[in-house]
Amino acid sequence: MGVVGSNWDNGQSITVQADGKILLGGYNSGNGWDFALVRYNTDGSLDTSFDTDGKVTTDLDSSEDFGHSVTMQADGKILVSGSSYNSSDYDYDFALVRYNADGSLDISFDSDGKVTTGFGISADYSASFDEANSITVQTDGKILLGGESESSFALVRYNSDG
Repeated sequence: MGVVGSNWDNGQSITVQADGKILLGGYNSGNGWDFALVRYNTDGSLDTSFDTDGKVTTDLDSSEDFGHSVTMQADGKILVSGSSYNSSDYDYDFALVRYNADGSLDISFDSDGKVTTGFGISADYSASFDEANSITVQTDGKILLGGESESSFALVRYNSDG
C-alpha cells in the first residue's frame, strides 16, 4: 500500500523547506496517473496541516500525469514539474503545477494552478514525447523546466504567473 493512495506511488524529487519540513514530489496511480506531493514534519510524520492529511494529488485533465521534480519559490509556493498526456494530439507535454504553502492549487498561476507546453509533432510526424525532468526558479521569479523532447534537450521558461 502506498503513502499517497492504495496503489503504486513513485517519489521522484525531494526538497527541504526553510522550516525543515520535507516535500516529496512524484506521481501516484490511484485514479489513473496523477502528480503527487507529500509533506513531512521534521520528525518524519505526515504534516496534517498540508491539505488536511499531508498529501495531495493533482490530475491535469489527462489520463497520465507524471511529476518528476519539486522546488520551492522564495515566497513559499511549491512547484512540481513533469509530463502530462495530451489526448487531443496523442502525445506527452511538459507539465507544471504550482501549489500554495498549504497544498491547495495556486489559481493565480495560469488561472487554475496548472500549465502544459508541447513542442509539437516529431520529425517522423508521430506524436512527440516531451518530459520535464528538472525545475528551478530564477532570481527574477521566472521558472525554468529542463527535460527532453524526442530525445533532444528541451528548455521552457515561464513568467512567474505561468
